[in-house]
Amino acid sequence: MKDRSSVRISRREFLGGVLVGGAGLILGCRMSPEEKLQRAARLPGPQSRRVWAMADPHVGLAGRHNDGRDGADWLQVCVQDVRRRIGSVDYVLGLGDLTHHAGREDELRAYVRVRNRSGLPVWYEMAGNHDYAAIPAGLWRRYIRQPPRYAVIDGTLAWFFISAERGKSDGLVGEATADWLKDAIARHQDKRNIIVCSHQAVHATVNYSGDEAASLNPRERVADILSSVRVDLWLCGHIHGGKREPGYVRRLGRTTYINVAAAGHAYATRACNGYILDMAEGSNTMLARCRDHDHDRYVRNQEARVTFPYPARFFARPVLLPARIPILV
Repeated sequence: MKDRSSVRISRREFLGGVLVGGAGLILGCRMSPEEKLQRAARLPGPQSRRVWAMADPHVGLAGRHNDGRDGADWLQVCVQDVRRRIGSVDYVLGLGDLTHHAGREDELRAYVRVRNRSGLPVWYEMAGNHDYAAIPAGLWRRYIRQPPRYAVIDGTLAWFFISAERGKSDGLVGEATADWLKDAIARHQDKRNIIVCSHQAVHATVNYSGDEAASLNPRERVADILSSVRVDLWLCGHIHGGKREPGYVRRLGRTTYINVAAAGHAYATRACNGYILDMAEGSNTMLARCRDHDHDRYVRNQEARVTFPYPARFFARPVLLPARIPILV
């Protein structure tokens, strides 16, 4: 890893960035995605990226199903480990089931309270099946303030987020979502590394994803995505219950699959887990390390080295591009 502290931006460059950012706020509605990316590429980027990926804190679930504590408490355990022992991260990925009881407003407020007090400033989140009801109710946009489906472009990293499209355990990838995902990936795969983030797993990849209730459906639609475009890394959550196993990380064909769950003890998970993703500028390899946040340690038999086709380069500030497709109600 290169030392991120070696990146310095002069006062002139900083002021130039402020002016560019201000112009973006004024002209943002008229800027195309390509113009936004071109503008982001003009500023010098950092020499490395460190990302914390987590899922399934289930804020609002307490009692015997969560080892006697609320999901918000377990999420705070994770945050404290990241802040005290991992140090700074560039952004956080929240891969669904952030709350437990059908996207209830009080649980969303409790989740946001932990997030906003975390000291980790940039979060990219998506809804799981337990959160889904908050989307059509308008609560997701009010509290999370992100669209259900979107891309984040960070130099040569292209992240794609697809929220749950129904409140059932078995995941749904709607036709409009699949069409958007294929088109969006196709626009970037000839120059960027492709990472898809969903709540449920792709069928028959990580452990227990052979169960229909744990995977994305229809299977044929997901298989068509994977055969139509290149996906280098697919991150998910949703599957948790009992101790984590090495089979939660698996490479099949050209894609590495990682289940990052769970950032809580819901359903006898026994530990708060997440993943620390590290990549250095110029490298084609991302180190993905499973973190046991309860015991402040890495789980060595569940780490992966993900090889990408393009050397890493990062934007000073990643660009979020919403998917312009309707919400499934």
